[in-house]
Amino acid sequence: MAVDLENPNTFGSYELYNEKIETFFLENHVSKKTFHKGDHIDEVRKNVVAYIQQGYNKIYSVNENGNERFTGFMPQYSILLRSPGISLLNKYSVAATTVVIYYASLHEYLEFLAKSPELILYQIYEPYYRRNFNDLPLLESQNQIAKTKVYIYLHYLAMRFGKTSAENAQTVIINNAPTLKDIAHYNDIHPNNVVTFFNELKKKGVVSKIKDRLVIHRMDLLEQEIAALKK
Repeated sequence: MAVDLENPNTFGSYELYNEKIETFFLENHVSKKTFHKGDHIDEVRKNVVAYIQQGYNKIYSVNENGNERFTGFMPQYSILLRSPGISLLNKYSVAATTVVIYYASLHEYLEFLAKSPELILYQIYEPYYRRNFNDLPLLESQNQIAKTKVYIYLHYLAMRFGKTSAENAQTVIINNAPTLKDIAHYNDIHPNNVVTFFNELKKKGVVSKIKDRLVIHRMDLLEQEIAALKK
């Protein structure tokens, strides 16, 4: 678990991967399931612990009127336990990519953790690191105007999920990106405003989007736009 305690608010700080944890699930799982993009992820059963070995999920909440709201991601290497609170909050998750989840006995997992103080500490802090995986753009965009929040979130997506183009180091491709509506809900901004802000960047040749494929054509220009708005 690589955590930079000197600079905790960096994109590389929250590393969920732990080799010992993954080895436990690979060697002791009672079942394994593959979810395809768009599949709803099953709720973890009682006395079972789950581990996302591949891919990541999108998390949605549903209000009393039945309206869905994107609230963030459940990243690769997350550990999932049954939580009545999730049901009470009307939250559910959907596979954003192909997702592979290993399921193991909760009792055996707790026995495994008990053998190592380091692993106990990892399990205690794992939800915190996972939360910060989603909260970093919110922390950076505090007290910023709506346009800045959207641009910061686009930058976050590029840093977290993007792959640099082989042809141009300033071009980053994000497959399975959230919709503009998702970005609006996450940042509490009206969807029409997000579309307007995105189109402004698009006209400048900074970004483009075809279905769920988001391309940041010029990361340097996006960063310049963010810096200018923050002044």
